Amino acid sequence: MRLISVSLISGDFTLSQNWESEPIYIGHAIHFSAMLQFSGVPDGTFRLEYSNDIVEPSSNRVPSNWEVVGGSEQIVDESGTHGWQVQNAGYRWVKVSYIYTGGVGILTSATFHSKGLP
Repeated sequence: MRLISVSLISGDFTLSQNWESEPIYIGHAIHFSAMLQFSGVPDGTFRLEYSNDIVEPSSNRVPSNWEVVGGSEQIVDESGTHGWQVQNAGYRWVKVSYIYTGGVGILTSATFHSKGLP
């Protein structure tokens, strides 16, 4: 079984602006999860986005066409933990994004884990 675990941030990130993680290639993944931990009083929306652009990770290119995963938007207005667990993912690429509305918070941890075929 192929496992991928990555941190989506390096150090704390201030949630006073829009943010998006680097795209993650999950072409071999079947299931994945992402978990976000944040403090303060952020006011915004976290969401998952996917792309099926035919871009290979070895090409040093990234997808340019993205769509929000239906039902993935999570509105936040206080500190806490949010996450997603996706079964039978059929996407080639995913990323996490944050749409800033107001307030200020600190994203202290953002992790991604997937399980898939070798």
